[in-house]
Amino acid sequence: MSEKRVELEIVEYTDKEASVEELIAIFDQNYATMGNLNSFQGLRSHTKLRLGSFLADFIPFLTIALFWSLTYFLMSLFLASHWTVMAIFSLLMSVFITYMIYFKYLMGRLMTKHLNYGKNLRDNCRKIEERYFKSGGKFWIAKLHDLTTKTSTVVGHFGFVMDKPEDLKKKGLDEKLRNGHMEMLGVLPGYRGLGIANKMVDKAMAYAEEKKCESLTLWVLEINFAGRNLYKKYDFKVYTEFIYESLTRVKAFGMFKKLN
Repeated sequence: MSEKRVELEIVEYTDKEASVEELIAIFDQNYATMGNLNSFQGLRSHTKLRLGSFLADFIPFLTIALFWSLTYFLMSLFLASHWTVMAIFSLLMSVFITYMIYFKYLMGRLMTKHLNYGKNLRDNCRKIEERYFKSGGKFWIAKLHDLTTKTSTVVGHFGFVMDKPEDLKKKGLDEKLRNGHMEMLGVLPGYRGLGIANKMVDKAMAYAEEKKCESLTLWVLEINFAGRNLYKKYDFKVYTEFIYESLTRVKAFGMFKKLN
């Protein structure tokens, strides 16, 4: 059997390359698998909960809770003479561990998939011309070409904007700094580990140099471990952190890179 021959291309976005709906679909898959959460603002006004699907995703949470409860309870019976105290301790531990797993990771999938979080970032997809191109920025998509079947698949996207003085002030940076900001970077789950994200970061950095930027910033969620590791390889440093979502206490990090 012959090997599959593919070629990656990073191209500037046009509606001929991909529809807005395709971009939003990629965005949703990226954030659902990463465990991203967005703000609870607007929850009452724009969410519809599909109960059956929600419960299907809720099963892992219940399974984890039951597993840890049973494990600690059995430990209390076999390893401690004061089993009542140990049982109470085991219950508290199971609740704590379940909270950490569920609220830090699984709930992100529920929020993105069922409650339409990420609304502000989806709006960026719908307003590409206004947000990126008219402001001196760019928006690119990553296309993987199958040279055997001569088909192409959009597997990722990312954007670049030039910060204004008011943007820099909000970030706590020098308002005179010529800074570019990278955002919306994501790769479809099935295509991760192929170096696609690296190519996109390279493209953003090359464009930043073309725009004579002195620095480049981005923000990343604490639960996006792959993204954080990627940016560290490019020598991005954390310069600020903030609570991204108040209920689950998920943090986000602002990252900064000085350019030559």
